[in-house]
Amino acid sequence: MSAGYDGTAFWTRSGVGHALTPEELGGALSQGIPAFGELHRRDEHRRRPSSARCFIARRTGEAVELDVSLLEHGLVGGWRECHPGHGNRRDDALDDADSTGPSVNPFMANYLTSDGGTINLCIVSPTGYIRDAFEHLGLPELADDPRFADVLPLIENAAAAVELIAESIRSKPFEYWRQHLKTMKGQWAPFQSLIDLGSDDQAIANDMIVEVEAGDGGKPFKVVRGPIQFNHEPLETTRAPQASEHTETVLMELGMDWDRIEELKDSGAIA
Repeated sequence: MSAGYDGTAFWTRSGVGHALTPEELGGALSQGIPAFGELHRRDEHRRRPSSARCFIARRTGEAVELDVSLLEHGLVGGWRECHPGHGNRRDDALDDADSTGPSVNPFMANYLTSDGGTINLCIVSPTGYIRDAFEHLGLPELADDPRFADVLPLIENAAAAVELIAESIRSKPFEYWRQHLKTMKGQWAPFQSLIDLGSDDQAIANDMIVEVEAGDGGKPFKVVRGPIQFNHEPLETTRAPQASEHTETVLMELGMDWDRIEELKDSGAIA
């Protein structure tokens, strides 16, 4: 599951982290600061919707529920960085990468898969998750090991736990873990590219990527739906209009007759 954390939903799962990771790094780039998703583009995705909600409430006298998806918010940013179909799905040569980095919590780290993918574990507080996590990670015996069976010994023996978890995750490919960990109770996320998002269950179930008609009558293309919803109402996503596409329609709605519109077009005043 991708709980509402910046590190899972916004950075890791949405494609933002993958899009911003330099190829020469040789592994997944970690999120640099806390609340990165909350701060990123906050004017567009927080302040403006909040202002709209207040405006609606003042006009109608009714409260409006505002919902902004952290995953979809990241997807919008990642999509602008790198459109699917460009670049590799993930680096192939990650044998020398430091997959985890220092951590006192082995359930808070990046782990490499056998094919060079990355799985991010983000179980901030392991209490109540230890047995389930180890079972899903293919290490059920560790839940009864006194070094790892409770939070304090788990932290004290974090280095040993990290080594065992890393070995287990690295034994199977990225897609295996992406499917297998769906039922794990603790928080985690696959470090996905925008190509991976095309088959992401959460993105598909929430209609985050939609297909729209091309303005020139060509093949339909995919775009990212806006991350903002009011009162759980589904968003209608369409393509952007062509230049001057609606000029004639708007002028006619304002009462201008067709002869006058033709005159403006002939003079070059409108396109």
